[in-house]
Amino acid sequence: MSNRSANGKITLADVAAAAGVSKVTASKVLSGDTAKNTRVSGETEARILKIAAEMGYRRNVTARILAGKGSRNIGVILDTNSPPAHFYRVSTIEKAASARGFRIMVGQCHPNLENIRDYTEDFVSRGIDMLVSMAHIYPHIGKDVVKLFNDNGLRTVYYDIPPGMEGLPGVNIDFAGAARKAMRYLYGKGRRRIMQFLPKQELQFGRFHYITRREEGYKTAIRELGLEDLSYPLDYRNALHEESNEGIMAMLDEAIKTLRPDAIAAQSDSVAAVVLRYCHLNKIRVPEDIAVIGFNNMDFSSFTYPALTTIDPEASLAAEKLVDMLCSASELYSFTLETEIIEREST
Repeated sequence: MSNRSANGKITLADVAAAAGVSKVTASKVLSGDTAKNTRVSGETEARILKIAAEMGYRRNVTARILAGKGSRNIGVILDTNSPPAHFYRVSTIEKAASARGFRIMVGQCHPNLENIRDYTEDFVSRGIDMLVSMAHIYPHIGKDVVKLFNDNGLRTVYYDIPPGMEGLPGVNIDFAGAARKAMRYLYGKGRRRIMQFLPKQELQFGRFHYITRREEGYKTAIRELGLEDLSYPLDYRNALHEESNEGIMAMLDEAIKTLRPDAIAAQSDSVAAVVLRYCHLNKIRVPEDIAVIGFNNMDFSSFTYPALTTIDPEASLAAEKLVDMLCSASELYSFTLETEIIEREST
């Protein structure tokens, strides 16, 4: 008798047949749902678990959810060196999950497949069968990461879907559209020398799409509005770490004196906050001399002085939709959320 179904996928029936038990018994053992009135000896339970592992059996997550027995835990995996906005995303996912009776477990990985595999296997070993991925955005291993999650039977949604990976279930963020929206907004405020302050990336595995897409949006708007290209390549490492704020300020000093902008579209709210500090220390009035706009609508952005105008990528709404998808047992899908300009005092 073959230990594999006709479609090549190991099923509960395959495991039960190989172990010489009923499907009901195998299901009880593999779901961890052995009640007192289910008579399964320790020896039989161990045999079923051993055979299931050897055969590579993975639970059908959708079926478990439909039966009301799905996992109450959701894994979230992201880069250890992620920018603050990505950790803010995690907090919104936790809030959305908690409101629906779920909890999250977070894995902070490094940009290599082996490290991500270790976290994936750890999640599975802890009974986690649902995942929100932010670890698929690495240009050199993105598709391998997706295959890894699929091979481990994880019901996965993807937060931010890069070019070339269209069709994955999850949220698309229109970075190019957001950059164009910011440029048109500043233009409408009478600004004509608009500097984009984004990271210069010279990473061994390539450039992140969320930077290249914003560059594309900026350059498209420059052409449409007939403006001069004042993009400034912020050093990538300095853009990520708070302890390098003085380095960012040194680059700002060079950029402002060289390019003479009347508006700055910053990489993030964190970088925009450094821009505000630079302007304050150098007696540059905001927004009278230079208007400043950030990105992400972080909680602190309304507390800066002046309060920071920013682009809101709707992180809370994205988290709610992603968690709802995972927990509903419906077919997974992709969606795009429109960004919104949150106008405050800095423009």
